Amino acid sequence: MELTDVGSGTNLDPISQLENLEELSLQTPPGWDGSNKTIKYKSLEPQTKLRNLKELTLLDVVFDFDGLKPIVRIESLVRLTTRNKFTTAEFAALAKYKPKLDCEYTKPYRMWDGVEYYRCSNCGQMKVEFSGVDLKRRVFCLSCNKAKCDELMERFDKIKNDA
Repeated sequence: MELTDVGSGTNLDPISQLENLEELSLQTPPGWDGSNKTIKYKSLEPQTKLRNLKELTLLDVVFDFDGLKPIVRIESLVRLTTRNKFTTAEFAALAKYKPKLDCEYTKPYRMWDGVEYYRCSNCGQMKVEFSGVDLKRRVFCLSCNKAKCDELMERFDKIKNDA
């Protein structure tokens, strides 16, 4: 099931009635791509009732109350596809409590292989994007910005351990 442009503040309770749902995609309409617009929902809490949900896609959506926290209680979930729109603490908590979850941002950083925009102009290596919308700057070269990258990896690990 894919929902687009459902509207801000929408309550997702009705979806939780679909007990056999295996894939759910909540996202902004295609015309909004690249516009930095988001859709706000109240909470992902109702989706914890979806006992068969395996894949969840959250593209340019945010949650007013509890962010990604309810995902920890969706035991059947194996894949989360999202953009870097949540905090480091939210991604780190998922890394700690759902270590087998397939999500690009439940690690300290994401490698952008093959996207030339992310190629370092100094050394030619691909840059990485660190997890968390709370970082002022998220994209660094692991070689040229080694000290900063080490600091951000340590930060992620500390947040994860403290979660």
